[in-house]
Amino acid sequence: MLCEPFLAGRSRTHPFHPLLVPLPIGAFVSSLIFDILTQTGANGLPYLVDGAFWLIGVGLIGALVAAVSGVMDFLTIPRSTPRVRHGVYTPDAQRRDGRTIRDRLFMAGWQPRGTRQD
Repeated sequence: MLCEPFLAGRSRTHPFHPLLVPLPIGAFVSSLIFDILTQTGANGLPYLVDGAFWLIGVGLIGALVAAVSGVMDFLTIPRSTPRVRHGVYTPDAQRRDGRTIRDRLFMAGWQPRGTRQD
């Protein structure tokens, strides 16, 4: 079936997850840079505040899409392989937990930005 690899988080030969991971990383780092420039700028640079808001939103959506594609790709790995044990029981699992915490912190900081009154 033509859609089967796509539903498993892959093209015909390669997983989508490694292609999607840089999007939230870049968006979160860029929003941090925008926030730093806003704090150090003389006038507050309001367009950077708006840019940081949208970058965090893009990063959160990108993180969700990357996580879903990673889980779908992980589920296609046969259970008897060492890669499954490596992905579940090693520092990879700790990094995954750290990314979840990071995403929740960005979401907590993103919500008040959308409700601010100028």
